[in-house]
Amino acid sequence: MMLTSVPDDYLIEGTLLGVAGGLMGASLAWLALLPFPPVDEAQVGALPIDRAQGDFLLAILLTSLAAMLASLLPARRAARIDPVDAIGT
Repeated sequence: MMLTSVPDDYLIEGTLLGVAGGLMGASLAWLALLPFPPVDEAQVGALPIDRAQGDFLLAILLTSLAAMLASLLPARRAARIDPVDAIGT
């Protein structure tokens, strides 16, 4: 079992939440776009939708990166707190 520091725990948790949220969001978006025709099958006047996997992967990557960056501040704050003081109050 590998021991990690408190900031590492916050960063790992934030990144995993970002990945999970990105996967769920991308899945819901893909399902919402299913009724629309793909770009190559769109007729005149129809709304063409490009469901390329690269766009979904980029969205998941950016969501994960944003969640990791957002977890930096709580990680730095948690690293400064004395565990004895945190448990005692």
